[in-house]
Amino acid sequence: MELKEKTITESIRLKSNKVTKIKAIVGIGRDGDYYIAVSPAFLIAGYGKTEEEAINDFDSNIKTFVFDLNAMSNTRRESYLISLGFVKERFATKNFSKAYVDSEGILNDLEKPRIAEREYEAA
Repeated sequence: MELKEKTITESIRLKSNKVTKIKAIVGIGRDGDYYIAVSPAFLIAGYGKTEEEAINDFDSNIKTFVFDLNAMSNTRRESYLISLGFVKERFATKNFSKAYVDSEGILNDLEKPRIAEREYEAA
């Protein structure tokens, strides 16, 4: 059996200086009595008593993240995204991307975590 490696890329797409799409890797797992959903690349997390509550909280927090990014000046937004480790794509000056997956594909300190790829489009 041959295994093929898949590259997972996190990215932020801007159009007309507004966020239109976010692609994030989200680790979801149980930590004691609570579930957490976390995206280390975006420094965003959600918590809840159930996995669904954690994901809903994460979704709410990513909406706040997008709102805050859209409120920033172009210079400040670019500086902030670079501070998170994102880089502008060479030929598309409004795209920022970051490849992040640990060597095991697992976040530490979570009980039975799973990695989910989530994509958001601004309405």
